[in-house]
Amino acid sequence: MTPNFTIRLAKKSDARTWNNYVECHPHSGPYHLWEWKEAVTKAYNHRCYYLIAEETKSRKPVGILPLSYIKPFFIKGELISLPFCDYGGPLADNQEIATALCKKARDKAVSLKAILEIRCNQPLSRVCDLEPFGDKVRMLLDLPEGSEILFKQFKSKLRSQIRRPIKDGLYSKLGGLELVQDFYNVFTINMRDLGSPVHSPKWFEDLTTF
Repeated sequence: MTPNFTIRLAKKSDARTWNNYVECHPHSGPYHLWEWKEAVTKAYNHRCYYLIAEETKSRKPVGILPLSYIKPFFIKGELISLPFCDYGGPLADNQEIATALCKKARDKAVSLKAILEIRCNQPLSRVCDLEPFGDKVRMLLDLPEGSEILFKQFKSKLRSQIRRPIKDGLYSKLGGLELVQDFYNVFTINMRDLGSPVHSPKWFEDLTTF
């Protein structure tokens, strides 16, 4: 049976249509938005292949799958949905469309001689009729109604570690591009202590345009 939809690469002119679909889908998240692609491209010049499925006659979007191609020197490349975050994966009107999008991604990975990794915020087996691509695990913790309830759930040592800097005058502040450098200074120290590589400061600057 011939499917009543087609799949193509999304163009910049599809950005609004893409975001409208993402914002209306129950399993979407901010990483699915077109602006994540823009940040990945601007900060790191990674190639992105954003797939969009459309009804054959009406051209109405019925599914999307964002993909980014990461190719370090001398290492096999990876086609990922999505890099630098916990989840991406296909969003679709039904499982048939999601499966078709994943198969198209697999074909693209073969042509690039790349490893395909699809990260979802739910088990991939529920999303499409294919085996999982990759083994990244996302863990979530349900939050209680208020911060005081959450605080009481912490062990006494952690509670004292939180109280100490507050007594010393620590406070939080929300902002945008003007705070990126201050944030980055703290971030790099923390990543160094963890032994993890850090993102470019331009990455965070580009994310502030989200």
